[in-house]
Amino acid sequence: MRRMIFAAAKGGTGKTTTAVNVAAGFALSGKRVALLDLDPYAGATVALGLSPDPEAFSTALARDRLEGALRETSVPGLYVLPGGPAMADAGRRMGNAPKALRAALEGLRGFDLVLLDTPPAVGPLTVAALACGGELVLPVAASFADLATVAPFLHEAAAVTRSLAPDLRLRAIVPSRVIRTRLAFETLNTLRKNYAETTRTEIRQGAAIVEAAAAGEPVLTYAPSSTGAEDFNALTRELSRER
Repeated sequence: MRRMIFAAAKGGTGKTTTAVNVAAGFALSGKRVALLDLDPYAGATVALGLSPDPEAFSTALARDRLEGALRETSVPGLYVLPGGPAMADAGRRMGNAPKALRAALEGLRGFDLVLLDTPPAVGPLTVAALACGGELVLPVAASFADLATVAPFLHEAAAVTRSLAPDLRLRAIVPSRVIRTRLAFETLNTLRKNYAETTRTEIRQGAAIVEAAAAGEPVLTYAPSSTGAEDFNALTRELSRER
């Protein structure tokens, strides 16, 4: 079972939107997908039309019953572990959270992929997700402020997971919230120059993506003909190629 961890150094990068739509893209292609919302703000949960559940994470790990805590979404084949405000405390309380989460994932059966949406920065819950190993996906908004966070974040993530998850590897840097300005163009050029092997399809900013999230639905199903859906479909196809 493939594991993809969606992480970012700061908020506002389009991380959760990317995680939700990539998860939906894989599910719509016939895969069975679990999306774990590890963010206390429960952005992925709400974006999929579900209510936050503050206890889902700690209950699933304590009882080793991750599959039982997953909830169906409107996208066939896509299930989500709801996030909630209490997760911030749960991450701090559970000193063995990295080990417990990895064990829970290893006990998950019948899924082709599991995607983990993490809080911004390298905090306890993000460390727990990174410790599960697999493929790291790093959305980066097309701005110089976000570009400057990439190298420090990758260095910090590597440092904290070196002993916990030596199998973790950077799979994709995803330029997101792209608008047609000179500044965005320069940012994209720098990303593609510095991270040529891992920079993937850019996600153009558009109204349909924002409207879909507000409607509690992935843009792939909310507005399948939009530029946002086109971009996320292209990104999903890229990520579907196992490397």
